[in-house]
Amino acid sequence: MWHLSWPLATWPLATGHMATGHMATGLNSPNAGGPHHTCSRQPTRQPTRQPTLPHAAGALWTAKLRALDRRYASMRRARGDGNCFYRSLWTGWMERLLQLTPPEQEETWRRKLPAIAEAARDELPQHSREDFIELSEVFVSKTRELCTLSSSRQHLSPAVACGMLALDIERVGREPREMEPLLRWLRLLTSAHMRRHSEVFSQIVTGGQSLEAFCEQDVERMGVEADEPHVQVGCAWWTWRGGAGRESGAGRTVERRAQAGGR
Repeated sequence: MWHLSWPLATWPLATGHMATGHMATGLNSPNAGGPHHTCSRQPTRQPTRQPTLPHAAGALWTAKLRALDRRYASMRRARGDGNCFYRSLWTGWMERLLQLTPPEQEETWRRKLPAIAEAARDELPQHSREDFIELSEVFVSKTRELCTLSSSRQHLSPAVACGMLALDIERVGREPREMEPLLRWLRLLTSAHMRRHSEVFSQIVTGGQSLEAFCEQDVERMGVEADEPHVQVGCAWWTWRGGAGRESGAGRTVERRAQAGGR
């Protein structure tokens, strides 16, 4: 999976504008962070024009790469450990957040994140709420910590401050003890959204499985790969135009796909 970074000059004010894409070929090669490679789950950026090309790269793959290059400034290859989407989501969001002004950063961790957590809490089953509340506090605390570090560097040149910012994010991403609670919180947040819109997301569950069982086994459980509905929901929660925690049209998109037979 790739995490893609917007050029600073073109990033919208609202967070959540992050795209991911599965690049299945080449992920197991020594240069791609596969099972036999010792690289971190949070590698450094590389230009979109200079990825490690899969051996079978053809015209379509190259055309997609050119399209990404027109829109994004850089990307990271994230190891496919089942949590790669949520790690990429957090990385892209933090990169965007830490380049906003200090008042905008404070508004996020002081008001917007708690508002999102409060809205999601009651959608979760009772046995998950206490855990979610604790994880919310960790997520807010880590966000505040990184924002404080960013604000303390206002006297530095933009290039130096940006470089240190990237190192801060990579440090957290490479430390499992710091990263795991953030990933767990994002998974529970995604589950809460699906439960809230059960009339929509129950249509994507197959094999006689209930939506509740799907959320517990395929959304909340660590190490389970995200599919298209997870990606749409995960990004929808971070679109904050018009207020904290306002959700975008991800549910409507999934509904249209379900009505079309999943195509």
